[in-house]
Amino acid sequence: MSDFIEVVSINRPNIKPGSLKSYNSAFNKAIKTGQDILEPEKMIEALVSMPLTTRRNIFNVLSLYVEKSHPVLSTHYGTERDKLNKQYMVDNENGIISDKQSPHFITYEELVTFIYNVRSDIDKDKNTHTAYVILNFLLYRPLRNDLAGVRLMTPRMFKKLKEEDKTECYLISQGTDLTFYCNQYETTKTRPQEIVSIQGKARIELQKYIKKYNIKSGEIVFNMSKNAMTQLLIRISQRYIQKNISTTMIRKIVSSHKFLQSKQEQEEHSKSIGHSVAIDNLIYVKKPQ
Repeated sequence: MSDFIEVVSINRPNIKPGSLKSYNSAFNKAIKTGQDILEPEKMIEALVSMPLTTRRNIFNVLSLYVEKSHPVLSTHYGTERDKLNKQYMVDNENGIISDKQSPHFITYEELVTFIYNVRSDIDKDKNTHTAYVILNFLLYRPLRNDLAGVRLMTPRMFKKLKEEDKTECYLISQGTDLTFYCNQYETTKTRPQEIVSIQGKARIELQKYIKKYNIKSGEIVFNMSKNAMTQLLIRISQRYIQKNISTTMIRKIVSSHKFLQSKQEQEEHSKSIGHSVAIDNLIYVKKPQ
């Protein structure tokens, strides 16, 4: 199965390097089950304990991998992927946190306190300091796991990169200014290219971290995989508050804190005047010229 990258590159010649890397990671998870890809029922059973989104991504990759060599099998895996996509939408329609995530869903205020407590221990070891800087950044800008492997660059170094070579996420440092850039989302409509000026405490703590560990331009700031970053955050949150706080959970906590009340108000308003929230946003909610 070492031909995965070659096969997928042939099946999808325009695939972006970032997407190919993610696909390869999902494919490796399937391989690690020890099951034969050509026996879909056994593969499905082997993946059943994994999170829904992980299974969905694996089925998508397997469908793509066997698309030309085993088209019927590709359709089978595609059908399983689509079932999970539908389930994912249904699970999120009611706007209530799932039973599985509920024990770990803390308030925004509790999240802030947790991060503050981690800060008090940053001199104990590098892992704690790393977790604090990442958590502090996510409080400001709750990304996915895109800080994992982020590379420090000067504006000059960054400008020298060709567009097709911008396959990573970058922290662009110029004096006291820091900008986060990520080009891994450009293949999707829901995850566009990210260019974010980092402000306030997020910038200050990042710059302190870079200085303390003498991270040079061109080097990786947080030298870990996305999975390793998830595991680090979970270990730290278990240590301090006995919860599993991942980037996904932080996104839910921060977004709920900022928008839940206005979301509920809009739902009630839309219902009272006889149309959906989608119609309200599409037709009636307008910005002035």
